[in-house]
Amino acid sequence: MIADILGEPGQSHMFQYIRLESYEDTLNNLRFRPLDGPLLEALDALPDYRLHYMLDYETGGSPSLLDAAQFDRPFAYQLAITRHDVAEPRAADLVTTFNFLLGLRVRAIRTFQKPQKPGFSPAPVVRVTGEDPAGRRVCVLWRDVPPLAEMEAERAWLQGEALAGVAYDLLYINGESALPGSLAIEPEFKRLMFEGVR
Repeated sequence: MIADILGEPGQSHMFQYIRLESYEDTLNNLRFRPLDGPLLEALDALPDYRLHYMLDYETGGSPSLLDAAQFDRPFAYQLAITRHDVAEPRAADLVTTFNFLLGLRVRAIRTFQKPQKPGFSPAPVVRVTGEDPAGRRVCVLWRDVPPLAEMEAERAWLQGEALAGVAYDLLYINGESALPGSLAIEPEFKRLMFEGVR
C-alpha cells in the first residue's frame, strides 16, 4: 500500500483507465450493405437523403454500431482500431462498457469455468454484481452462448454455480438463455448506448 511505502496514513485507491473509441474508429468500422438497382436509383435522385438513409439503415450490424450477432461470443468482439495509421483488430470490452452504460456500482466480478464434460461446451462465464442508480441489485452474466441442445444443462449449471447465493432484483444475460426471469443484455445495451442520439 502507498501509505506503508510513504509512512503516512491514507486511503487506498484503484484507478481504471479506458480508451474511448474515436470518431475515426467509428467510421472505419462502418460496414455498408450493397444496394440493388431500384433502391440505388431512387436514392441517387435524393443525394442528401441517401447519406442519411445509408447511415441509418444500411450500416446496421456494423461493429461500431453494435453488432448484436457478436454478443453470442462477447469475449471475441473486435473493432478495427487505428493507431499510427494502421488499423488493427482490438478486443472491445463489452463487460465494462455495459457496466458503465447501466451506471452500475460494481461490487464484484467473478469468472467461472464451465465444466468439461460430454455435451457441454467448456467456456468462461463472467458474473458482475452491483447496484444500479435506482438502488436495485443487479447481476449480469456474460458467456459464449451454447448450442440450443445445451441450454437446459447450462441453465442448471448457472443456477447451481454462477448464481448460487447471489441475491438480485435484475438478472441480465447475453444471448439466448433458459434462465427464468432473465433479461437479454443486447436490447438494453443498444438502448443505453444510443439513447438520445439523433
